[in-house]
Amino acid sequence: MKKLFLPLLLALGFLMSMCGTDPYAPGCVNEYTATQDSADRKAIREFVARKGMTGVITTQSGLSYVIYNAGEGQKPRSSSIIKADYRGSFVTDVSGKAFDSAGYKPSFNLKQVIKGWTEGLQLIGTGGRIRLMIPSHLAYSSCGNAAVPPNTPLVFDINLVEIEKY
Repeated sequence: MKKLFLPLLLALGFLMSMCGTDPYAPGCVNEYTATQDSADRKAIREFVARKGMTGVITTQSGLSYVIYNAGEGQKPRSSSIIKADYRGSFVTDVSGKAFDSAGYKPSFNLKQVIKGWTEGLQLIGTGGRIRLMIPSHLAYSSCGNAAVPPNTPLVFDINLVEIEKY
């Protein structure tokens, strides 16, 4: 039994040391460095220039946005449930190919979406249309997900269809 204990302990230690290296692992720890922040901001600036966009505003968190239509009425809060039509792509993808979109106007709890959405959608009312350029730390960070690689800044064009619950 003693001879089995040390190899088993070493194997367990090795397996545990691998935790967090898989960006899609549930236990991934988000890390955001100054270097990544600089890369995200540069990628967003290049996207804005490539698209010839004007009137872009950047918040203190690093979220950049353009409001195309402010919408009407009360704006959602961070705890609101909303219906939205959206299209998401990678800031760095010059083809503009969408990695995600929804034309069927799904509902979202703003407490359960990426931070960039939670922050950005509070800027418009019902019927509003906004483009969010989201640095990776406000999206899927260094963990990524099945559709988004780690450390990827994103762009979303969103139409806020309805606020179901304030």
